[in-house]
Amino acid sequence: MMRTIALVFAAILALANVGLTKAASDTCSCAPGSPTLGSWKCGNTVYYCPDVHPEGICSQQLQAGGSMKALSKEECELFQAIDIDDVCPYGNNKKTLSNYVCYEADGSIDK
Repeated sequence: MMRTIALVFAAILALANVGLTKAASDTCSCAPGSPTLGSWKCGNTVYYCPDVHPEGICSQQLQAGGSMKALSKEECELFQAIDIDDVCPYGNNKKTLSNYVCYEADGSIDK
């Protein structure tokens, strides 16, 4: 019985983690290639576009010891062209994109 419960729990955790590879969380998700993409996480660094307010970055992307880097408009366009697991265009090029978040025109998270 305990083994069955453990297996069910492990399956639920695995399913929950699937969503994290595509976006930061259910509250910070968006469609791939969306024109409102505004922040990306590569390794421990969150990169964000000029129109995204740093204090408005999705909390699911931030972690202790991580950093944030503001992008120029041109750099932002480079990030908008990559997808999950692609190598990030800046920073340590061995890091891949783990998640991204969309934002409204006012810089708030697009839900």
